[in-house]
Amino acid sequence: MNYFYLDASAWVKRYHSELGSDIVDLLFKKATSPQKIITSIWSLGETFAVLNRNKNRFNITKKDFNKITSAFLADSEILHLLPLSDNHLFKSIEHINKYNLNSADAYHLSNTIYLKETLAQLNYNIVFVSADLRLIKSAKGEGLFVFNPESDANSHLLDLLK
Repeated sequence: MNYFYLDASAWVKRYHSELGSDIVDLLFKKATSPQKIITSIWSLGETFAVLNRNKNRFNITKKDFNKITSAFLADSEILHLLPLSDNHLFKSIEHINKYNLNSADAYHLSNTIYLKETLAQLNYNIVFVSADLRLIKSAKGEGLFVFNPESDANSHLLDLLK
């Protein structure tokens, strides 16, 4: 069975129509019951910050932004949110140095590496879902299986969901 770690670059596609939005919607439709989408609680603020920037960038009305916010908060309740971990924060420093990542991306990478090791003991896999090309390259460098909603096909996601 595959579990899916969602970073903010993929999660935000759920609330703004762009390349990959249909695939992220499909992931939410198929993988939230049972709960197979995992992210860090750190992603809440990170994703909401992107939504807020999009509000200003695309002149989204207050009424529409309130709908987006409500959908985002409802979605956050159906994801498995990992608490912040001191160990992962310290480990992320290595990833910042090794891959020149920002702190949030390095933290997501550290979390996903930990999940890969933990889930493997139970014969499960983790799929790192991201649209951030630098982070994708780093994740592949760490031996993670990556799914990019901007370039991977719906059929590929459906295979991963089986």
